[in-house]
Amino acid sequence: EPRKWKDVAVGDIVCVKQGNEFPADLIQLSASGDQGGSYIDTCNLDGETNLKIKSSVQATVHADSAGKIAALKGTFEYER
Repeated sequence: EPRKWKDVAVGDIVCVKQGNEFPADLIQLSASGDQGGSYIDTCNLDGETNLKIKSSVQATVHADSAGKIAALKGTFEYER
């Protein structure tokens, strides 16, 4: 179901379709590119026009369907 970015909460899993913009603080679980990678345009962040490669989390790179993503269990640790 479509939602506005302001309604997305920590822990939500979001499906972003190719060609759509999304916030920089999302963690990429999987992508349709080679080995779970995608190309990101960061022009709005740093002014650079070249595409950057973003890699998926290694443990979830093969979760390539909604069912596999929904079945994931785990936690992410991060530093503030």
